[in-house]
Amino acid sequence: MEAIGESKFMLNNLKKYSEFNKNVIKLMTGTTIAQIIAFLTQPLLTRLFTPIEYGLYSTVQSVIVVFATVAALCYDRAIVLVENEDDAFSIVILSCKFITLFSFLILLLLMFIPGLWQKLFGIKLEWYYFIIIPLWAFSVAVSNVFISLNTRFKQFSLLSKRQIKSSLVLASIQLVAGFLKLSILGLFIANCIAMIYSVYLTSRGFLNKALNIINSNSRSLIIKYKSFPIYQLPSIFLDTFSSQMVVILLNKLLGSAIAGQYALANKVLTVPLMLIGSAFAQVFYQEFATFYYKNNNPRSFLINTWKKLFLLGILPSVGLFFWGQPLFSWVFGSNWQMAGWFAQYLTIMSFIMLISSPTSTALIVIGLQKYQIVFCVYLLIIRALFVFLMQYNLLMGLLGFISFEIIGILAYNILILYKI
Repeated sequence: MEAIGESKFMLNNLKKYSEFNKNVIKLMTGTTIAQIIAFLTQPLLTRLFTPIEYGLYSTVQSVIVVFATVAALCYDRAIVLVENEDDAFSIVILSCKFITLFSFLILLLLMFIPGLWQKLFGIKLEWYYFIIIPLWAFSVAVSNVFISLNTRFKQFSLLSKRQIKSSLVLASIQLVAGFLKLSILGLFIANCIAMIYSVYLTSRGFLNKALNIINSNSRSLIIKYKSFPIYQLPSIFLDTFSSQMVVILLNKLLGSAIAGQYALANKVLTVPLMLIGSAFAQVFYQEFATFYYKNNNPRSFLINTWKKLFLLGILPSVGLFFWGQPLFSWVFGSNWQMAGWFAQYLTIMSFIMLISSPTSTALIVIGLQKYQIVFCVYLLIIRALFVFLMQYNLLMGLLGFISFEIIGILAYNILILYKI
């Protein structure tokens, strides 16, 4: 009887691993095709847009990412975890209300304190920024909300198709904008349209259900899930800001051309993170929660995930480390040789980040959100310090930035293993 019980337990675990792998493959398929589309158009875009234009575009994009990540006050993070389905839809509505308010506040800041943007981010405002920035931030934030809702209901095929279609729309409009010499404005318009399309794709299957409970008691939800804005909002804001801060500070301290070179290197290195890491992370979040709450050896599941990511990332990382500079010059054009120089060093850090990409969601499931803010403050300080030092010695500042980043990632993962 014990043997039969053990066999059933093993079969159940195999089924769970099988489902996990299938879901990862679904998302990886969409992400792979989306990244291939982006990668194939990138050599054309780097010849249509200058490093200065790309640097300014990347700086504005970094600011948008920070705004969009915190616009819902992190209530959207609860969508995957709550047990009650009506609560999940009510949180969608609540999140969208906060996002609308936040986008309106951005518009007011742009209109009444325009000088603040140049002082903080090194961005000189043009007339179209007043429309583009609030709309872009709104669409990115709402898209994130509905991605969480689709993840909750395991709509991974839909999420996969969303990545492909959005990438096609973005790449097509960017290329047209480049050939029409629309400069920065064309890049901004392309991103806005692609994100609005993403919102349409992810929301259309749930919109009726969400609108039926639009008058749900927002106040009770705010109180019930207050741990998300209290514990997660500060850490996620600091984490997002510190990761995007590098491009913003480089633009402000060293100019848009250097920021553009770094941004391209970083974008190429995030391909494995987007291609593999994000697919694993989205599925891992839901599956790890099941393993943890049912006490089905979550430590083993986490370690096995790390092993898979190590094997998937080792070869491209080694290739970029040794041949980054000539590869970038050949693929993206001679103007982008410095981006290859950045990539050769950054690839070490990106490889470690790829392996640990699911870890942040594990911390949420375990209930250790309070530790996140410690790591976020650490990363914020070391990133700001070493980017500032890059003004005086670019190589030493970059190496210090990479070294201390890796130390922080390793400490983060050790804490997870210790607490499981």
